[in-house]
Amino acid sequence: MQQKTQFGGDSVWQLPSPSICVPIVAADATEALHQAQVIHAHDPLPDLVEFRADFLRGFLTDHIPPFLKDICAELGGIPLLFTNRRAAEGGEWVGSEADRLALIHAAIASGSVALVDVELATAASARDALLAQAQAAGVGVIISAHDFHETPDDAALERLLVDLIAARGDAAKLAVTAQTPDDALRLLRVTAQMAATAPMPLITMAMGAAGSITRLAGPFFGSMLTFATVGPSSAPGQLPLALVRDFWRAVGIFP
Repeated sequence: MQQKTQFGGDSVWQLPSPSICVPIVAADATEALHQAQVIHAHDPLPDLVEFRADFLRGFLTDHIPPFLKDICAELGGIPLLFTNRRAAEGGEWVGSEADRLALIHAAIASGSVALVDVELATAASARDALLAQAQAAGVGVIISAHDFHETPDDAALERLLVDLIAARGDAAKLAVTAQTPDDALRLLRVTAQMAATAPMPLITMAMGAAGSITRLAGPFFGSMLTFATVGPSSAPGQLPLALVRDFWRAVGIFP
């Protein structure tokens, strides 16, 4: 059932579809490097690692290139996704928007990342500048939107996915919060409907306990990536990497 998905224009970055991503969530560089070591030593390995820069404190743009090089060395070749999440979408970023975007630009220029996450809510001109730089550098872009309060109605879910696709990234990510099992089922159903004609990979999940099933069943409905844990989680409802991998293998997603 697995195929390969390429990101970043002419880049050679490829991920299995579906894939499992685990986060690095740390307040300082020492802990971040330790988490990278733990991930690299884990069995099984993830397909992708997300570095959540918004959790770090006191990092400047000049710190990013050498630090990402060190992270990649500890990961031993596992591709890296760079994210600097806005507080409005559940992130921990406390600085200015200009400084937040500058770190993403620095990550793209570093040569160490396979993908970056850019929120749909980022100002259109700033988002387009990041997209242009990433495309020139062969770095993939996930355009994302997050709702940490609820799962919108079906029509709103469809509109969000349409807007994410229209932003012209390499993949469209939508994370919502399930208050009930029906919320999770609705997200899966809308994902399947949109994935049937989407011109790019979709990544969808419902956060929270009621949404955990979407992290397991997502591939059957057209979601090409889920987020799991080896150490700390970055969002409610993430499941252990080994559990997700074992489930996917049991149902035939992995050989």
